[in-house]
Amino acid sequence: MKAARGFTLVEVLIALVLAGLLVVVLFGGFRAGIRSWQLAEQHTASVEEPRQLSALLYRHLGQLLPAEFPPDSAGRVAPAFVGEPERMRYVAPLSMSAGGIPYIFELSSDGSGVWVRFAPYEAGKAADDLLASVEPQLVSSSLHLTFRYFGPAEEWDDSGSQWTDVFSRIGSVPQLVSVRVDGIRKGWPELVLPVSLMEPVSE
Repeated sequence: MKAARGFTLVEVLIALVLAGLLVVVLFGGFRAGIRSWQLAEQHTASVEEPRQLSALLYRHLGQLLPAEFPPDSAGRVAPAFVGEPERMRYVAPLSMSAGGIPYIFELSSDGSGVWVRFAPYEAGKAADDLLASVEPQLVSSSLHLTFRYFGPAEEWDDSGSQWTDVFSRIGSVPQLVSVRVDGIRKGWPELVLPVSLMEPVSE
C-alpha cells in the first residue's frame, strides 16, 4: 500500500500565486464597478438640476397669462412680462393640477446661484408689492442662467422681431426665450423655448 503523498512546496507556492492573482483581478473589477457607479451618480446629479429648470421654464413659458399692474408713482405702467439678462418676471399658473391659479414668478441668477420668488397674482396690485414679502428661494447653487429674448424690443419698434437682452414691452410677450445654462464644471447647450400667451383664468 502506497504512503499518502502531500503537496510539494513549489505546488503550494504556485497555488498561492494563482489565488493572489485571482483576488487582485476580482478586487480590480469590484473597484471599477464602484467607480462606474459613482461616476453615473455624479453625472445624474449634474444633469438633474438643469433638466428640472428647463422643464419648469418650458411649462411656464408655454402657458403665460396676461396680467395688468397699476402705474407706479411716476405714472409708468409695468409690463406683465419683464425680461433681463439675469432676471425674468412673468405670470403663469403654479400648476395645472392646482386649478391653473395664476402666480407671479421672478426667476433670477447671480454669482451665488439661481433664485426664485413667487406669489399669488392679484389684479390691481403692483408686482413689487406682491413679491415684497416673499423671500427668494435658492433653486441651485451650482448653476447660472442667462436669458435672451426674440421679439420686438420696444413698442415703437416695427422693424420686426430680433434677439435682444432686454424685453419689457407692455401688452406683449417675446416669441422665444433663449436660456444659457452654465454649471461649475461645464456649459450646457443653449435652450430655445417657445412662448405662448394663454387666455385669462375665469373667476
